[in-house]
Amino acid sequence: MKKVHQEAGEEAAVATENTHHSAHAQLFEIRRRIFSLPMVLKRKEDVLLRDAISRVAAENLQAKLDVPLFDESLRDGFAISAGEKVACDGETCFQIAGVTGAGDVLDKALKPGEAWLVMTGGKVPGDCTRIIPKEWCAVEGQRVTIRSKYLTGPSYIKRRGEERQKGAILVEAGEVITPASLVKIAEGGWHKLAVYRRPRVSFCCTGKELVESGVLPEDAQKISSNKYLLVALIEQCGCLAHDYGIVTDEEKMVGQFFTDCLDGSSDLVLTTGGTGGGDFDLVEKGFLDAGGTLTCTSLDLRPGRSTVAGEKNGVLYVGLPGPPKAVHTVFLEVVAPLLQEMSGVRPAGPRCIEAFAGEDITAKTKGALLIKEGVLSCIGGQVLVQRATRNEHPNCNILIAPGRDHIKKGEIVEVHLRQPLWG
Repeated sequence: MKKVHQEAGEEAAVATENTHHSAHAQLFEIRRRIFSLPMVLKRKEDVLLRDAISRVAAENLQAKLDVPLFDESLRDGFAISAGEKVACDGETCFQIAGVTGAGDVLDKALKPGEAWLVMTGGKVPGDCTRIIPKEWCAVEGQRVTIRSKYLTGPSYIKRRGEERQKGAILVEAGEVITPASLVKIAEGGWHKLAVYRRPRVSFCCTGKELVESGVLPEDAQKISSNKYLLVALIEQCGCLAHDYGIVTDEEKMVGQFFTDCLDGSSDLVLTTGGTGGGDFDLVEKGFLDAGGTLTCTSLDLRPGRSTVAGEKNGVLYVGLPGPPKAVHTVFLEVVAPLLQEMSGVRPAGPRCIEAFAGEDITAKTKGALLIKEGVLSCIGGQVLVQRATRNEHPNCNILIAPGRDHIKKGEIVEVHLRQPLWG
């Protein structure tokens, strides 16, 4: 394995060393060409810390407090100070001067020959240099005896600001808030924080052959599964999904959909099907009639050649193919990175790794970037990828550059992970 890489703006077009013609880089260029138009304004909003999970920080968050705020004990044990003399017999006796538990206020300096019992998480005396774990000590009444060999070694004290100091960056702008980062933010003294607003994504599935789930399809009909796929993918991206349902192949219905969705209430509009240029493929015309401007009418991408894209007054539009597998692939490779940009996520783009082909892969690229569903695994210390069979659930996309019609087993290929979409 050579490296893991991820896009972070235009400079990421060179995905790996000496591979500026890589499939990963070409896909980045495809996205850049489609959406070289003004992005939707990223709006900020303040949310409570408890509501910040999976949101995107809109500004750098700096610690308002030292962590910890005081010198605290990492073990139940006896605090002693420096300069204590070790008895000739190898044991030293101390007078137990007091006890402190977690949360107890302590303003105490140890006198020579004194020890102070401190519980885990408790504040230690100001001149304490070491905590001797309780299990290493012999206690009799108000005296504790400690063998000299335990008077050296780890201090078992976490000093004020040792973990992070006031002013330290907890989370950077563009970072997705995770459970782990919530801990840092809370400890840093934050109760509310600024995040980017969730993009609003409206979509419909087009086709007179489609019916809703729960309806028994009649002859020549099929269940619209894309709507469930899109809702899941949109919500996994941390965005708000608005399902307009099934839109039949009628000019009036398609036109009404675009009129409703391009009024500014949505940030991104998606359709599935109707982009192939046939007599019943009406979405492109419907979008133009609604005042939209097309920036793309096809992609050098398989699947996804029939994808269209455009915008109207800052509302972006992507017309996806009809087959669910194609919808899934194009969403992951084109739409999800766009939603990352709109959400303020940095860096944007799917995570790309290099893997060894676990089998011979023969494919006809036909001058386009080809994407195959794959299964990534680690066998014998090597990361291998194979094409997903019909009964397997793919966990990655295999990227095959144009002209690379045969990949031998053991060759390195570029792979985009399917999960997580970001974070």
